[in-house]
Amino acid sequence: MKNKILKITILLTLIISVFVLPQFVHAADPIAYVQGPYTYIITDSGATITTVSATVSGKLTVPATLGGHPVTAMNPRAFYFCNELTEVSLPSGITRIEKSAFEQCIKLNAVTLPAGVNCIAERAFYGCKSLASVNIPDTVTSIEDSAFYGCSALESVTIPAGVTVIKDRLFVECTNLKTVVIPSSVTSISSYAFYNCTSLTNVVLPASLKTIGEWAFYNCVGITRINLPQTLTDIGANAFKECNISAAVLPSGLKTIGKYAFAGCDKILSISIPAGVQKVDDFAFANCTGVTSIKIGNGVKAVSNNAFDGTSYYNDKNNWDNGALYIDNYFIDASSNITEIYSVKPGTRGIAVGAFSGCSRLTDVTIPESVVSIEGRTFMDCKKLTNVSIPSTVKYIGERAFYGCSALVSINLPDGITTFERSVFYECTNLRNIVIPAGVKTIGDRAFYGCNGLTTVVIPSGVTVIGDRAFCNSANLVSVAIPGSVTSVGEGAFYGCVKLSSISIPDSVKNVGKNVLDNTAYFKNEANWENGSLYVGNHLIRVKEDFYGPYTVKSGTKTIASEAFAACKGITNVVVPSGVVSIGSYAFRECSNMTSIVIPTTVTSMGAYAFCDCNNLTSIIMN
Repeated sequence: MKNKILKITILLTLIISVFVLPQFVHAADPIAYVQGPYTYIITDSGATITTVSATVSGKLTVPATLGGHPVTAMNPRAFYFCNELTEVSLPSGITRIEKSAFEQCIKLNAVTLPAGVNCIAERAFYGCKSLASVNIPDTVTSIEDSAFYGCSALESVTIPAGVTVIKDRLFVECTNLKTVVIPSSVTSISSYAFYNCTSLTNVVLPASLKTIGEWAFYNCVGITRINLPQTLTDIGANAFKECNISAAVLPSGLKTIGKYAFAGCDKILSISIPAGVQKVDDFAFANCTGVTSIKIGNGVKAVSNNAFDGTSYYNDKNNWDNGALYIDNYFIDASSNITEIYSVKPGTRGIAVGAFSGCSRLTDVTIPESVVSIEGRTFMDCKKLTNVSIPSTVKYIGERAFYGCSALVSINLPDGITTFERSVFYECTNLRNIVIPAGVKTIGDRAFYGCNGLTTVVIPSGVTVIGDRAFCNSANLVSVAIPGSVTSVGEGAFYGCVKLSSISIPDSVKNVGKNVLDNTAYFKNEANWENGSLYVGNHLIRVKEDFYGPYTVKSGTKTIASEAFAACKGITNVVVPSGVVSIGSYAFRECSNMTSIVIPTTVTSMGAYAFCDCNNLTSIIMN
């Protein structure tokens, strides 16, 4: 049943992507009526105000009825740019303040909303710079993005108890906003919510709060103290940047502290990172110049080496030991002139993201058995690094950990590693000897990009994914055997491996990315092409652009790679045989003269835009 549904879905996708749907005949527009400054239409529920004359001025009470019909709605932008309007009172029939309803009503200073309103849509009062007060009824459950953006005269707001999310950019540039009452129902404060609310002094975060988005309280210089609830798990990038917070106790349930989250909060004196934190991102506490004490809990997973840049603690030479900064047995940073041979202290629990990055003199590093992970960028651009002793306790090596370590010739990796992260050995141009541990499941994007020293690679049988450009531009790689466990070979995985002359792709592979073998010796060898087609095993990799006429995919083929037929403008029709299970994205892109294709019911996966710009395709047969 599941397979049948999938086939039907593929067929519908094909039909929709190829044929232009007929235009529907719309009913006639409703009749517009005018009464005073109001233009309105009549619907089944009553009168809907479509526009209000821009000439209205002063105080306006919107009538409960128009033309004998109850006023129940207003269109988006109904009062848009009513520049002389100062006060407005809406009737009880209105239940929703639509998008941009009062946008740029620059003299509007007071609004009375009826008790039945349940939603204030995005940008409803955007740019109402004179709006000093607004009553938000208890019936409101949603206040959408940017609803009060730029209401620079607004001084206080009480959010109703039914609201669960403070939406993006809700009070941006409300520079006179002093007090906000946030109800216990709120679980998330979204990005830019109180951005540059420079007068905000009184804000109590509810005990239910779980996330604070990026830039949420940026430059709220009036905030001097903030109580972060124990439920809080995530603080976004720049969330409290440039605030005058003197104390912020980080809750025990906190998981992530984003980039620049507290940067420039120069009144903070001490920092204590709870044990459960998974990541303290780049420059999280940078330039908190008052900080003289930092504690990192036992169990913190990843800390960026620059997280505390510019703090008094970081700048105090007495806290450094022979060019290295440790905090609570966590190796934070190394100075660029650290000695050539360095041993991380025994008992060290973690090594910070980028800890040794750019240490141009470093040649040899020994890591103790107390360390369980090497985070991203740890040895990035250590151009003279030739040897790293990694203990068996290490289970994780982060992305770009050895990026640009051009002198690294060999490295022994512990068996516990399961993933080669993105760009982990990017342009390690002299890397010749590496054994991929048996437990590795994924070789990430660009993992061995530009590793010119590699001549052969043994991929263990447990690997399931070879990422985009994983071995791209590894110029001396001559042979690769992909094991039967692999199901996906990413875009350009071996692109530019100019000496690669031998490769096998097993039937287990269900997805082959575009340009997977372009600019390789295998690709350029005409002996590997048959009738203008390049197959590797049972996978159709590429058909030459100058192919002309009908095309039948070879029997036994399992996959058609992404862009396999791209720009084959001479192809007129295609037959895909039974047994093919997947067709890659853009597979037939710009086959502009193809009129028909036969696809077997064995196909269970089809990539996006498979028939992009096939302008003459009129027949698709699911055989």
